[in-house]
Amino acid sequence: MIGRQFLAFAATVALLCGLAVGNEMEISTKERQQCVGMYSKKDWGGDGDAYIDLALEPATDDKHGWVAVVIFEYRDVDLLGAGIPGDKNVKYVCDEGAVASNMCDKGQIGEFILSKSANKTSYAHMVTKKVDIQKPEAVRYELKKSGFYCVSTASSPHVKYKGVALFHNAFGDLSASQIPKLPFYGGMALAYLVVFALWMFAYIQHRQDILPVQNYITAICGFLVVEMVIIWGYYDYVNNGAGKVGSMVYLGLLSVLNAFRNAFTFFLLLIVSMGYSVVKPSLGDAMWKCRALAGAHFFFAVVYTVSSYIVPPEEAGPIIMLVIMPLSLTMTTFYVWILASLTSTIKYLDSNKQHIKARMYKTLWMILLGSMIVIFGFFFINSMIFAGQSNMEFITNHWKARWFLLDGWINVVYIVDFTLIAFIWRPSANNRRFAMSTQIAQDENDAQEFEIGSLRESLDDEESIGAQRRREEESDEEFVNHVASLPAFQQPDPPAYEETEGAGANSISQKKSTNTKDVTQDASSSTMFAVGDDDSDEDNDDRHQHRPASHDEDIWDDNDEHGLLNKDIGSKKDD
Repeated sequence: MIGRQFLAFAATVALLCGLAVGNEMEISTKERQQCVGMYSKKDWGGDGDAYIDLALEPATDDKHGWVAVVIFEYRDVDLLGAGIPGDKNVKYVCDEGAVASNMCDKGQIGEFILSKSANKTSYAHMVTKKVDIQKPEAVRYELKKSGFYCVSTASSPHVKYKGVALFHNAFGDLSASQIPKLPFYGGMALAYLVVFALWMFAYIQHRQDILPVQNYITAICGFLVVEMVIIWGYYDYVNNGAGKVGSMVYLGLLSVLNAFRNAFTFFLLLIVSMGYSVVKPSLGDAMWKCRALAGAHFFFAVVYTVSSYIVPPEEAGPIIMLVIMPLSLTMTTFYVWILASLTSTIKYLDSNKQHIKARMYKTLWMILLGSMIVIFGFFFINSMIFAGQSNMEFITNHWKARWFLLDGWINVVYIVDFTLIAFIWRPSANNRRFAMSTQIAQDENDAQEFEIGSLRESLDDEESIGAQRRREEESDEEFVNHVASLPAFQQPDPPAYEETEGAGANSISQKKSTNTKDVTQDASSSTMFAVGDDDSDEDNDDRHQHRPASHDEDIWDDNDEHGLLNKDIGSKKDD
């Protein structure tokens, strides 16, 4: 997820700039050949026909001449030209010298020389034609097989020409090398939509326990769905015949979205690595620094992408470094800060024996490390493949998968990393309790100390309860003896005394049972979290409302018959 960012810029710029040109490619005296991959109607489908058209502009001077044109599939390149007798060079265009050497006929002057068995042994049929530069006619090639097709030209001496080669596929105006992106980004949009739906289900279900960092994850998840839909819409727009102005505006929007995603991704990884919401409830001033760095990275990313559109790579001079250096600086700062923060957070949690939280961040570290290994491994494999072939051979052999090698696999790595991180930080029922709690130490020594301490506290609680119970019993006994010593006419009726005595006894035992239960609950609730969630506050309120009464309160409220007796005794003494 980290290592993919700079690659995403380069791949996006290169591929989207290619789309701005579309399937129309310039043919001129300087650009004599253009090649591109194409799909047949049978292989990819579509409503139209697959073909190649070449249209040359009429000459602006009075010079007469011709332009030789040949259209072929690249694997048939060896069927072009003929060897010159007594020379290692190859003659490709038929002229007076070639006719004299019996390499072609006089009627073929101005055409490319083809092998006599060209249309019998070739992969696809080959077409060559002589075009009069004063009155040029369009050359059309009907495509029957998928392949990497080329349009090559040559001219008679001192003739300058210019034209456009149109490579039209049956499915639309999108190039064959880019058409797989249409279903790919559609599938990515659906995949992100599924992830977002599952996330929102958990988010709504546990909306009372949402952490601040989960709000950021929610925002970027929704943004990724929108971005994938917009990218898919761009390719569909181009495939259906986009105008040049409209496509450029769309490209600018995609550039901004891509820069925002990269900056937001770095920002989210940074605050997560710093332990935001899980280890620290707030980052303080560090949060503003993270936001400022993300904003700077976003700005320089947009400038870099726009400058890449405006200034072609071959014309870029040293001034381009003024754009690349700030972007590289912010990206390097993110790398170093994220790795340092993640290492510090893991070290802090391990030193405090917070093993469950530490396991989360160690898993995040493994995800990032795995992504880096995949990225560098992918580069190594591509380098080995490219080193064993020439540039042209690599393009002709891998034009169908080139889009995935440059751009597709990076998006796959990104969605895998994002899904794993979202799963680890997903909303749950105990979010706040887990985030704001301190885990009890789990090694044997600390666990033994905790058990001894808990046992000591429980014994002290039982002793205090027993002492309170003995004091209550002694007080009750003194009161009964006092009542018994009174004359008979001052004593209450025995039935009333027996009934209230039972109720009072039950009330006293119930209060004692409640007191014992509350103490036990307090002891057991501290074995997992030092600080509870909001629900624990309500439980504390309930315990305060039902707390054990003092000795005087027990005599008056719970043993109601004692209060009545005292009241009766006092009134009779007054009598």
